[in-house]
Amino acid sequence: MCMWTVMINGIPNSVPCWGNPRKGPRVALGHALVLLTSVLLIGCADTFAAEIRIILRMDDSGFGRHMSALEGAVLTDAEITRRVIEITARHGAKLTIAVIPNVVSGSPGYNPHDPKYLLLSLRNDELSVLQNATKSKCVEIALHGWTHQEVTRYGGRPSEFGGRPFEEQSARLVQGREELERSLGIPIEVLVPPFNNHDQTTLLALQELNFKAISSGARDDDAVKGLRYVPCTTSLKQVRSAVAEAAHAGQASFIVAMFHGYEFAETGCKTGWLSLEDFDDLLRELSANRDVRFTTILTEALCSERVFDAEGSRLYATYCDRVGRIADMLSMLGPLGTRLQAILPAGRVLYLESRMRRIAFLMLCVEIAVNALLGVAVACLFIVGLRVLSRFPWARYVLALFLAGGFICLVFLLTEGIVGIVGKAGFGSRLILMITCAGAGLTAGLIQASKRNRKSEIRPQRAHVVIS
Repeated sequence: MCMWTVMINGIPNSVPCWGNPRKGPRVALGHALVLLTSVLLIGCADTFAAEIRIILRMDDSGFGRHMSALEGAVLTDAEITRRVIEITARHGAKLTIAVIPNVVSGSPGYNPHDPKYLLLSLRNDELSVLQNATKSKCVEIALHGWTHQEVTRYGGRPSEFGGRPFEEQSARLVQGREELERSLGIPIEVLVPPFNNHDQTTLLALQELNFKAISSGARDDDAVKGLRYVPCTTSLKQVRSAVAEAAHAGQASFIVAMFHGYEFAETGCKTGWLSLEDFDDLLRELSANRDVRFTTILTEALCSERVFDAEGSRLYATYCDRVGRIADMLSMLGPLGTRLQAILPAGRVLYLESRMRRIAFLMLCVEIAVNALLGVAVACLFIVGLRVLSRFPWARYVLALFLAGGFICLVFLLTEGIVGIVGKAGFGSRLILMITCAGAGLTAGLIQASKRNRKSEIRPQRAHVVIS
């Protein structure tokens, strides 16, 4: 079988030639799309290596204040934090610790049998670990809300801040910051919102309280000036893939990798997937990479102004939204979609503005191409169904419903593309699908018209023969 070799993340990959006569047209189109995307990605990459800056963000510090020793637990939450800091310092890395000031009912790890409100200042073992950490240049402390409770749901996800009044959000921020500053004796200038969820009011409250940066999920309405935005880009599980993607890009890039203390198996939590030894091996591997440099949220927020401003956050949010839409569509292509996803950017890396714009444009092109491919498949099914139904006189009522359903789908796609009934509006790509479906309907109409014309021509000829 004919094979073409495509470089994917610097690794040669063999792709079947689309001209293989044993493959159907759908597979051929899919392979062509894979090859086209590979060429575009290679064209977007630069030929020189550039620095990859990694921010390790450990969230939910303090989650274990209400937890009794779990079965199988080896280390407490505070001891896990101490070991993580120790490993980080050993490899010359840096770490941002997002601390919950006040663990109450509804917070991660809350034990209902121990209903006390536990402030950081009341937990001597944890307080000692964090106080020692602040003396090290490798650790940054960030505020992780006030109680980390699910106060509300915002944007379909849990949130402590999103959707709440300005006064309430401001009060939570003030209480949380005062508790950390009083306990640790350092200024707190960075917010990591619980659940990576915030709204415009959160940003206004941060601005008024003179916070310098926020590390959360990027939103396309982040617009408050004077703040720096350092969005979370990936998890610790996927950091190796993110580094490989950044290395292939060959440009200055930023990775914000989030993880939690309860992800370590030594805590005895069911969510534990990583051992401290694995974490040690990971940092050893990353620190050995000469292109990798570890940094912190505030350092990058103050130095990399072109990347971490409001416009950069909105651009990254748009990029991630397109990546998500494409992933949903590619999932319908089965194995071909999986292959294509493997060579596309996955939204785990933040780049300089110029490259982000190029990647966002590439994502739009891929989205349009995938929509067109799906549109062709829908058109074929529509025409085949119409022709099959037209063979049976008794099926004219079903045929009417079939045509009405097709018309409703066209109207929905157009309306969805313009105003976004279900999700966000995506007029550029959905327009392609709508036009394809409209073309299918027009083609089906022409087929029916040509059939009627042929029948009308045959009937007079037969009548003429009988008369003569």
